[in-house]
Amino acid sequence: MSASALPTGFEGYSKLADSVYIYQSTRDPSNTTSTMPSLIVLCAWMNASSKHVAKYTSGYKKLYPKASILVIQSRLEDVFASDKLQAPRLKVACDIVSSHKKSENAGSVVLHAMSNGGGVAAARMGQIFHDRGQTRVFDKLVLDCLPGIYDLRQITTAVSMNHLPKSPVLRFLVWWYVYFRIGFFSFLGSLIGREEDISKLRRRLNDPKLFYTGAARLYMYSKNDALIHHWAVREHAMEATKRGYRTQEVVYEKANHCALLMDGPEKYFNAIKDFVEEQ
Repeated sequence: MSASALPTGFEGYSKLADSVYIYQSTRDPSNTTSTMPSLIVLCAWMNASSKHVAKYTSGYKKLYPKASILVIQSRLEDVFASDKLQAPRLKVACDIVSSHKKSENAGSVVLHAMSNGGGVAAARMGQIFHDRGQTRVFDKLVLDCLPGIYDLRQITTAVSMNHLPKSPVLRFLVWWYVYFRIGFFSFLGSLIGREEDISKLRRRLNDPKLFYTGAARLYMYSKNDALIHHWAVREHAMEATKRGYRTQEVVYEKANHCALLMDGPEKYFNAIKDFVEEQ
């Protein structure tokens, strides 16, 4: 893919698959210690624009200039698609991670998932690695504004927020249309015994078969998040601890959903740095 065709903010990246990009660091990683990451896997939130994602990748480049960065973006149709339909593009991402783990002088691999949308992509990668017999892939997990619970109002707002018309009347009608549509298909799914997507995400993230318990995790979330209940994230962290995971939490008071960085980049990345480099 030509540089001119890359999304804004992804200059210097290579496109590997649909919405999957890699930035290969040109720095010599030979002096990278085992606690210093040499690969960051960033699973962005649903429908995240590349220019917004770039704020996070830029921060990681400054923090770890020797690390390569693998970015996985997810659109609405990606998040709600089946595992089978999403497997081809995510297998490409998994191949990169596997190859990196085998490389000489490789440091740690950090998985940073954002919101439920990014979490779904991360959980699917965990399933792919499990199916391949690879159990110890990620060394540290950063769970940013996730996971939530099944809340139809929050899901409707998240799904429709980038698609609502400007007219107040039309916004009202479209929002309720999406609400009943999601509710209807969720009801149909329950009738045939299909596991609800967010419940599936919560289960997968705390499944030692998919994410081994030796990989510590940092939960970052806000009490002011309108799309993810902070107590739902807290409950998941507590369950993770009971299952043997080493967990840490950074709780914001006023930050918005997937905007913890806006509360202060230094505060945000210092928390990540302390967590990632902790033995």
